[in-house]
Amino acid sequence: NPTDAAVITVGKFTAGDSSNVIPEYAELEGTIRAFSNPVRDQAKERIQQITEGIEQTFQIKCDLEIFKGYPAFQNDKEVSDFLLKTSSELLGNDRVHLLPPTTGAEDFAYYAQERPSAIIKLGCGNEAENIVHSVHSPFFDIDEEVLVVGVRLFSEVVRRYLR
Repeated sequence: NPTDAAVITVGKFTAGDSSNVIPEYAELEGTIRAFSNPVRDQAKERIQQITEGIEQTFQIKCDLEIFKGYPAFQNDKEVSDFLLKTSSELLGNDRVHLLPPTTGAEDFAYYAQERPSAIIKLGCGNEAENIVHSVHSPFFDIDEEVLVVGVRLFSEVVRRYLR
């Protein structure tokens, strides 16, 4: 299905010690992310097939290890609506934004397998202070004022939920 997406990222590639010698081996590490577990499983299967094809084509040996990783996560609509309403009322509509789906990996997905759940992201940048780098950047920092906002928001979410 063309609307089902998977992202395969090779984030580490290690091979050899010299620019003029073909290395004996290479090591690649990465991630597989998708919006659903069946699509992620299909991506794993295709990587296995491609690896076998490379082995046959080049007469080499590949050792492929794919670790399960976090399950795919999808927000529960009812919980998302509750979070959106509470956040908008507390922080103001101009400070609350619906984000498009992402293929980020999140251990919170295990909880979502047990109970209706949703993820809310709390922005922590501040352009005036040059705090603008994303979480995976070596220059990542947070505007600590967001901690006050986060405690206020999450306390109110829990209070309203338990009401």
